[in-house]
Amino acid sequence: MTDFKIRKFADQDKTAVVNLLNQAYREESSSWTTEYGLVNGARINEQQLDSFTGDIRNHFYVMEQACLNGATVSIIGCIGITELHQAVEIGTFCVKPNRQNSGLGKVLLEFAERTVLNEFDAINEFQMYVLDVRAELIEYYARRGYVQTGIAEEYPVHADVGVPLQSIMLLQLKKTVEK
Repeated sequence: MTDFKIRKFADQDKTAVVNLLNQAYREESSSWTTEYGLVNGARINEQQLDSFTGDIRNHFYVMEQACLNGATVSIIGCIGITELHQAVEIGTFCVKPNRQNSGLGKVLLEFAERTVLNEFDAINEFQMYVLDVRAELIEYYARRGYVQTGIAEEYPVHADVGVPLQSIMLLQLKKTVEK
């Protein structure tokens, strides 16, 4: 039997989270969210994660699985929330590839949205960016109320988050906050 918990990121999670994000985004796997074959290079490193989590506008959470006997705890998902002016950006979001398609991503996304509703004032929309070549992810978010804004940005090679192997744009998606 297993139990799941979502909690705030702690420094001791750093290595596990970097490994999880790189595994989910960049390794060849059966993961439907992988960018393998689309982008070369690491998705994130420990210094980038330190920078993200060290910014007071960012709120980062991990989902962990614990065996009921208390023996093993492992991080199986993560999600970040960045406060903007009247919006929040959701990103740095993944579920361990062998745990995908089990509803955990939906649980994490709903947790992030609920957290925003409960803890942030004056927020009127959720935003996120998705690779334009990832139609299945765009459809996934559309089923959860996110719509394309028509805003597209170049892939941020300068941010050291990998190098595209083809022409890739980031599409902005948004969802109106309903309070």
